[in-house]
Amino acid sequence: MYEQNLEKKEETRKIITAEVETALTFKPKINKTSREMRGRSWMELSKGDSMQRTQACEALKRDVESVMTRSYV
Repeated sequence: MYEQNLEKKEETRKIITAEVETALTFKPKINKTSREMRGRSWMELSKGDSMQRTQACEALKRDVESVMTRSYV
């Protein structure tokens, strides 16, 4: 009985998986260079995002200071 339940569960999973895969229409095209790239870890992604955000904030700060300096001269 337990094995029958497992088999039925597996069969149901396969059917659902097939239906979902059929319904998904987005098929991204990944170029050769990107496909060959090494995946980045969560640490690398997080650190990269943090650095990018910091650089953007610093650039914005410089722009604001530049505008403020020109306004008062």
